[in-house]
Amino acid sequence: MDFKCCVSKRRAHLLLVPLDSQSHFPTFRQLLYYLADKRYNGVIVTVITTQQRVQELSKLRSRGDFNGLDLRLQEVFGKSRIAPNVITKVSAYCEQRKQEFKTYQEKLVQSKNDAESPSCIISDMFLCWLQETAEKLEIPWYPVIATASWYTLSCMKGPDMKREGFFQLNTSEKINLAVPGLEFSRSSDFPSDVLELEDFFTCHSQRLAKACAILVNTAEELDAPTGGLNGLRLQVEKMAMAMAGHRQVHLSKLFFAKFTPKPGKVGSIFPQPLITDLIPFHIKLQSLVLVLILRSEFPSLPWKYHHQHRPVPLQVPRVFAVGPMVSIPGFSSVPQSKLTPLQGFNDHTFECLQWLDKQPTSSVLYIAFGSVIEISSEETVELAYALEITNVKFLWVLKASSSTPLSKLLPPGFEARTKKRGFTTSWAPQTQILMHASIAGFMTHCGWNSILEGLCSGVSFIAWPLANDEQQNARFLVDVVKVGLEIKNAGEDNSQIKRQELGRVIQLLMYEKEGQEAKRNSLRMKKLVEAAVRDGGSSYQALHSFLYEITVGK
Repeated sequence: MDFKCCVSKRRAHLLLVPLDSQSHFPTFRQLLYYLADKRYNGVIVTVITTQQRVQELSKLRSRGDFNGLDLRLQEVFGKSRIAPNVITKVSAYCEQRKQEFKTYQEKLVQSKNDAESPSCIISDMFLCWLQETAEKLEIPWYPVIATASWYTLSCMKGPDMKREGFFQLNTSEKINLAVPGLEFSRSSDFPSDVLELEDFFTCHSQRLAKACAILVNTAEELDAPTGGLNGLRLQVEKMAMAMAGHRQVHLSKLFFAKFTPKPGKVGSIFPQPLITDLIPFHIKLQSLVLVLILRSEFPSLPWKYHHQHRPVPLQVPRVFAVGPMVSIPGFSSVPQSKLTPLQGFNDHTFECLQWLDKQPTSSVLYIAFGSVIEISSEETVELAYALEITNVKFLWVLKASSSTPLSKLLPPGFEARTKKRGFTTSWAPQTQILMHASIAGFMTHCGWNSILEGLCSGVSFIAWPLANDEQQNARFLVDVVKVGLEIKNAGEDNSQIKRQELGRVIQLLMYEKEGQEAKRNSLRMKKLVEAAVRDGGSSYQALHSFLYEITVGK
């Protein structure tokens, strides 16, 4: 098989470089479980990460989670000085990781002809400087998008939209974006980090367009109502062609066909040559001349990855939906017995699960706002009073330092007044909670990981976006798939959410027909994504075709 962005015939060695944040790392952890499948035995996987993540994966390996996988763990990155999800800080975080990786990169380049040198790099989308590392090693680079497709599309379109004055001309909060794949969202939903880090995301987009393939943690069926994946594919193709010049468009039409998954069949995900005897000789000759011209004009593009084959022009990266990648039964290759977090990861006795066991079916509102950003102290108090007003059962995860008791964050006497119907904690095993029969709804910051976990559990949502991509994600939940309700003014600058508004939305979700309809829609979406990850489903085909091509089917 002519895999033009492929590895050589040596033993496959995958270099995985994840972001260590709680919102991005789980996607790579799930990928390891898929690679531990017996069909990929013999593959080497090296994970480049931090001490904390090395220790975590080592414990999982000791438990037997990755049996059959030649897994090698390398502590290359130090403790982050900057939280990677905090607005405007992602560029500084990625620069820190780039500097820390330099010494390891030098070793890789020096040993690139060794028998067990890496055959490809799979990294988090934000660590896009690894595209240059892949070029030096003459191997392909595959970025993994742990967010929704529309966020990456916004990253690629945002800088140009800002330069063209779009956001100055369209100041109305209600105007929808006239961009394929973003039409469902409003101008006010656009990720602020993209606009504030224009140079970073311009460079980021250019490197994405040089990838060999792009993996997205979503399912075709989940994404289809927004057109986000197709919009992303169009944008990637546009940028790749623009970098190679207009002549590349003609050559791509002549030489390559797009992959279209066939139901029930796992085929090659990579474009195949279309040169046949039906093409006149003079056309072939002209095309060959243009290929040689492009090769000389664009030496940095991936010409050398498969030097035992003839030179071919730049390929447009294929975009594949391979998710949801979550630790939930029916959506993961992980045996259910190993889905429970290892004891000792957190000093927590799972009292919250014992408390949930005592609650009626579909009676509890689960409240959690992710691992980085939290609602303000004033909004915490307002939410506490709203929970009292509505008399709803709740499990609330509040972030607090080890020296600060939770009672200090809440109104005086709140825990005593609600102890018969509420549970507050500083940490909880989210996937186990969302799967619990007593959970009815999920109040969330709308991080993509949390959304996927909620949809795969079939719960309804209260959307409280806080930053970055979360506004668009909330719009998806509320207006597109209609599995949740929105809090008015949530996510807007200088707005404080009041207890009356919070109480109104909680009441609707937990007791009224609006909440019942959201629940029905969520269960319907759960069935769609369940089918996508099952054998023969769209995500199953895309993921295993990709893994086969870069491991066994070289």
